[in-house]
Amino acid sequence: MLKAREKSLLSFFPEKSRSHEQVGAKEMPLYFIVLLVGLILLSLGLLNLYSATGGSALFYAQLKHAMIGIIAMIFIGFFISQQYLNMAVMPFFVLNLLLLGLVLVAGDSAGGAQRWIALGPIRMQPSELTKICALLLVAKYLNDHRSSKAYAIGDLLPLIGGMFLLFSLIFMQPDLGTAGVMFLIGAFQMTFIKFDKKSLLKWGVVGFGFAAFSWFFLLRPYQKMRIFNLFNPHIDPSGLGYNAKQSLITIGSGGLFGKGYLEGTQTHLMFLPARQTDFIFSVYAEEHGFLMGVLLIFLYFALIYCALEISKKAKSFFACLTAIGIAGYFLLSFGINIAMVLGLFPIVGVPLPFFSHGGTSLIVSFIAIGLLISVNRDSRDRRIHSVYLRS
Repeated sequence: MLKAREKSLLSFFPEKSRSHEQVGAKEMPLYFIVLLVGLILLSLGLLNLYSATGGSALFYAQLKHAMIGIIAMIFIGFFISQQYLNMAVMPFFVLNLLLLGLVLVAGDSAGGAQRWIALGPIRMQPSELTKICALLLVAKYLNDHRSSKAYAIGDLLPLIGGMFLLFSLIFMQPDLGTAGVMFLIGAFQMTFIKFDKKSLLKWGVVGFGFAAFSWFFLLRPYQKMRIFNLFNPHIDPSGLGYNAKQSLITIGSGGLFGKGYLEGTQTHLMFLPARQTDFIFSVYAEEHGFLMGVLLIFLYFALIYCALEISKKAKSFFACLTAIGIAGYFLLSFGINIAMVLGLFPIVGVPLPFFSHGGTSLIVSFIAIGLLISVNRDSRDRRIHSVYLRS
């Protein structure tokens, strides 16, 4: 049960006519819905990837990683309590730092980036794990540094330092997309926290200053070109502009009802680039059409909604913030990917959860589902009133 000083950081949702205790016995546990939606997304994603790859080895590798991810989800969701998870955050943080450092020293390179590492028979992308590490780090820090007053910017400096360390190691690979999503997940969690208004202004000034510094001193020419291409696709018609145009053509060719499974011409005639990763949604939209595309987006929003509902019923401050972080993970991952393929966001290589090819990304998505299951299962033992974190 949340203590009084924890509740001082929270703002209450309107109370329902019946308490959670009254309806709990009649309600289906939210984690059942989360599990069902996750498995539906996985099934759709595997079918879509089979079409995008023509049933190549990439598909069977994804199938293998799906099995690993499901095992990880079951273990975390049904055998790991929030208490033990809280204790494991700092060791997990140190492990992430070591793996990211190892990538820079002895990682495998592909496509101009050094993001992967082979540990015996296992080849993984540690930067994907930092998305989970970051949200757990934020949840633990805010849980361990609770206060009866609103947070000031100085209260969060150690947390910002830890997040910046993870960001820097990923940025050096280079992988701006993953680094940015990781940082935004933490920012998403903190938007639910009460902040001192003067600190918010300082945050804005610091953020603007860092953005300006990054533009002139950190971003590489091809990264700047991605931003320019967002506003003018004709600036690089044979490169990033080509990718964005082909994505829109592919989505548009699907029409309202799609061309049919395995019948996507833009996909199978190889006009669509990165069809198994960045533009996997375009494959789905071409074959299944606008209506099924909307349904897919609805499934992601259902997952996010359930995550936020689980956060409201969490029995601890740490668990509440963890569930909010998972909501942010799915919202940012699917939102940025969909925006990329629609030409509304620079192409930064953010995978679509359960759809894009990538073993580590798929396993991380299942870990996120497992964390939601763990939070919800714990909360059904001792419930709290519906709460949120920001007024």
